Amino acid sequence: MKTNDYIKELKNHLSVLDNKKREEIIKEIESYIEESDASYSLLVERFGIPEELANSYLEDMPIKESKGKKIWSKTKKAIFTIIIFLIVVSIAVGIFIYNIIKDPFDYAKFDANTIDSKVENQWKKIDNIDSLDIEQAKVVLYGSDKDVFEVSCEGNKNTQNKTTFIIKQSRCFLKVPKQKLNIKSIQSEIVFIEPKEETQFNSRQSRIKIASKENQYKYELNGEESDLKKIKSNEDGILIKGEFYQSEVVPYKY
Repeated sequence: MKTNDYIKELKNHLSVLDNKKREEIIKEIESYIEESDASYSLLVERFGIPEELANSYLEDMPIKESKGKKIWSKTKKAIFTIIIFLIVVSIAVGIFIYNIIKDPFDYAKFDANTIDSKVENQWKKIDNIDSLDIEQAKVVLYGSDKDVFEVSCEGNKNTQNKTTFIIKQSRCFLKVPKQKLNIKSIQSEIVFIEPKEETQFNSRQSRIKIASKENQYKYELNGEESDLKKIKSNEDGILIKGEFYQSEVVPYKY
């Protein structure tokens, strides 16, 4: 074998060193070969086989990380940092959403006569209403003994079309007189505190919460992809019925 083979093998065994250190060692051995006109066998006799010579250098020198290991090490740190960041953001978003969607107070502790103390916006009377059309809104209804609807809303996308009061992208409180009522809702949350008369729902992607001091309602609910089993029915109670799609009907809890 030739001295070039010795140098080549030595380079391979020193590949874990950085380039500068490796080249210094190779130049040192090449200088020895040039000065002594050494053959492969003489190099083996003088230094040992290439692997042994490489090991003698490696024992006293710090070994560099391979490029692949460096990249993977940096990648792991980056992934870990991103995961921690996402966890923190998720927690922050969860807290923010909870604070946004949670009820500002326990609606069930009030009724149509006492809720005025908790509502900042003015109340407006609306006549000749038998239906509500609610879209992307949160609406709290209070059964009332009065003979007229009263409404207090944040947001101005609320209109009356004949006998239907339309609520869109708003937060509203309504006092509902003792009369039959039809409620259509899309992507909304509705809280009804003690309905006084039969109520019919037609809801899509909505959450309906019913509050009563006693189990005083009879429920006739039909739904597709909906949760309607958390509510208890009283056969002698006021009728609440409806058709639901991807919706939920539950007892109101603060």
